[in-house]
Amino acid sequence: MNFLSNLRLQQKIFFFISILICSIFLLLFMVIGWNLRDHLISQQDEKMKEHLTDLVNLCELHKEDRQFSLDNAAHLTKNIFNQIGGQIKEDTSQMVAMNATDQETQSTIRVNIPTMYVGKQKMTFNYDWVDNIQRLTGYQCIIFQKIPQGFLRVANTHLISDKNLRSIGTYIPNENIIAKAILAGKDYSGAANNNNNNNNTPVLTHYMPIKNIKGKLIGVLAVGGQIKNDQTLGKKVSGRKYFNSGYVYAILGNGEVIYHPNPRFKGTNFKHTNIAFYTTLIKTKNGKDRYFINGEWRWQYYQYYKPFDMYIGIVVSEKNFINNTLNDLIGMLTFIILIMLFTSLYIINVLLKPLLMPLKEIKTTISKLSQGLRIKELNYERKDEVGEICLSLNSLILQIQKYTYFAEEIGKNRLNTKLELDSDYNILGNALLKMQSNLLNSEKEVSLRSWAIEHNIIISEILRKYSDSIELLSEKVLDFFIRYLNIQQGAFYVVEEQESNQKKYLDLKVAYAYERKKLIKKHIDIEDGLLGQAYRTGVMIYNENMPKNYLSFVTGLEDYQATNLLIVPLKIGNQVFGALELVSFHPIEQYKIDFALQCSETIASSMSITQSNELTKSLLIDMQETTERLMQQDEELRQNLEELQTLQDASEAKQKEIERLLENSKYQQEQSKENSKQLKLMQIEALKKQEIYLKSIEDLKKEIEILKKGK
Repeated sequence: MNFLSNLRLQQKIFFFISILICSIFLLLFMVIGWNLRDHLISQQDEKMKEHLTDLVNLCELHKEDRQFSLDNAAHLTKNIFNQIGGQIKEDTSQMVAMNATDQETQSTIRVNIPTMYVGKQKMTFNYDWVDNIQRLTGYQCIIFQKIPQGFLRVANTHLISDKNLRSIGTYIPNENIIAKAILAGKDYSGAANNNNNNNNTPVLTHYMPIKNIKGKLIGVLAVGGQIKNDQTLGKKVSGRKYFNSGYVYAILGNGEVIYHPNPRFKGTNFKHTNIAFYTTLIKTKNGKDRYFINGEWRWQYYQYYKPFDMYIGIVVSEKNFINNTLNDLIGMLTFIILIMLFTSLYIINVLLKPLLMPLKEIKTTISKLSQGLRIKELNYERKDEVGEICLSLNSLILQIQKYTYFAEEIGKNRLNTKLELDSDYNILGNALLKMQSNLLNSEKEVSLRSWAIEHNIIISEILRKYSDSIELLSEKVLDFFIRYLNIQQGAFYVVEEQESNQKKYLDLKVAYAYERKKLIKKHIDIEDGLLGQAYRTGVMIYNENMPKNYLSFVTGLEDYQATNLLIVPLKIGNQVFGALELVSFHPIEQYKIDFALQCSETIASSMSITQSNELTKSLLIDMQETTERLMQQDEELRQNLEELQTLQDASEAKQKEIERLLENSKYQQEQSKENSKQLKLMQIEALKKQEIYLKSIEDLKKEIEILKKGK
């Protein structure tokens, strides 16, 4: 204490300030280090979540590619099945008795199934055929037969583990989503759980109904592949590296590890080997965990991917992704703090005495400034360091006044007020400009939302007002988009169907160019061009570099070539009713594109209603015409009946006359018979007389001859 008492005031101030600065820097060092560590952990959490999202997106893309390949393999399998030749039938004279196990409840029943044939080829228990399909496509193949309870596996490429036996005898119950799709006469394509023989693993599948010649559903033809045996996905996932030593693993929902860089973990089941982690995994689905292993702390981040019933995880070393960076930053921070400390001590030691008086005024000014009070600039004309501090403080005061004015103007909703910054690294100024930008964006969003609401009301009124005619509806809708979206050219197409072959095409209903309606007749095949692509995919097409002469209209002065094309399919669900084609000289703003997409389903719904109304109206007119025609036919029939009655009366009179004539004819016939009988008797009598006469002549001849001989 005597030592401190004997020091001068300047030395005492220097001593205490030095200790204070050292303490502040030390505390600042600790706070910055701790906050920096938390910041790094928080920042790393976001990065790891992004990495997990990338992995999930990778799995989704792989799933779509794999499903596309599987669907092609399914169509190829169906073509091969149909090309066997002959009728598809079930021979009930060849019944097979077998046990059938429900793949979901594992309950077993006894069933009798007929043998399935395609032509002369037997398909029930035909393992060679399904094996050939697997060799050809690379996917497993299964044949099912219909039983009352569902669809029974009767041929399969899948073998029961360690038994070299075919996995048959299980059936998909009718309540299953796959069975429901097949019973509805549709294909089922997508991910499913393979519960066959208690093997609950995710698979990608494509199921197709088998029908006999009469159209009766008798079975199912399916192809599929397990996810855990997908080597391509394994290479894509496990090939990722993070922070040098970080790696990726994948676990199925049943706990089986299917991808892991360490071979001893691959194929193990965490459900049995790591119960605590597996329980947490199932419960949380997505999350992170910190654990200590092999002398270091590690972080693992995991996320559940439902289509594959799979958990994707990333394991990284805390040392790699936090401590190394933190140590480097702490070393650099320590060096900076030490430099600042010694510099501060030097300044205090050399300049403390001449600074004591002006520092008090500076301190007072800064205190008022920190309290948010309005202050005047300091009047200090010295050109030393204190003078420079005063100049800097005055500059700060001017800056705060400028920021205060800017904030007040923003508070008065004058959002276009300008603020010029002296430096690009001005934190407060940049924060105020960011606030201004956010407010402008918010105002713009409100304006765009109001614009969308206003134009939604207009388009809704158009759809309501012109819902009786598809021609008027298409014309008014296209006119709306041309007018309000500032489009130079446009066309409205409606999906039509040819009556001869029921082939669909896009019929151009109306076209506009430069506020003038164009009378153009045009049919677009659904397989042709960008319009056909939009119809087939049901996805919007926007192109800012259109093909040359893709769409042009002659205005009377010259030909204009637009460059920006927007095609919006008008669809509800998966059914496309038409397409809206808009062409502009300038890029179409995103909010207008979003508005067109938003309106597409409403327009399609109105088109559906309008077409239904037109069909109903047409049917009503046909019904009225049919009714009138039936009434005319009924009147004609009534008149014909009256004429027939008259003819019938006349016919009855003629019939009576005919009967009288028949009676007379009958009497005359009897008289004729009697006369004929008398005539026959007379003829007989005459013949007898003639015979007697001839005989007498003969006798006379004999007598004459005798007389001649006697002479």
